[in-house]
Amino acid sequence: MMDETFGAVLKRMRAAHGLSQVRLGVRAGYDHSYIARLESGSRAPTRDAVSRFAEALDLAESEQDDLLLSAGFAPESRRFQENLGLMRLIRDPLMPLHVRNAIDDVLVALTSLAAAAIPDGPSAHITAPTASESPISGVRTHVREIHAPETQESRLTGAA
Repeated sequence: MMDETFGAVLKRMRAAHGLSQVRLGVRAGYDHSYIARLESGSRAPTRDAVSRFAEALDLAESEQDDLLLSAGFAPESRRFQENLGLMRLIRDPLMPLHVRNAIDDVLVALTSLAAAAIPDGPSAHITAPTASESPISGVRTHVREIHAPETQESRLTGAA
């Protein structure tokens, strides 16, 4: 989904719900020709149109986010806002560098885990972890590092 245009995402979601352009148009209150122009990329949707399509398709919250993002709009879901808040928190200059780096590593591990769950999906270009580099064990390690950061002295002496 990450590289799909709005038109491609709308068409895929419409087809997954077994709807024609005419039927989706009736449900969302638009003419089928408008939907055809959106799907071909010759028109860009308004935020209101995207919301109406999401409602007409009865999309789950994550699918609504995907549809909004594909159209260039920021999602309003609670989960997206929490993730955005996390990203702002991580970039806070008051955040200790070792914590920021550990969180970044955890996010990379989670991205790898997600990529591994979609073998030929849009995230297939992300290197999936091998069995010896379990993302979950990496996450546990980083959580321990955040709660008990090593000091310079403990790194030099090998003490924890």
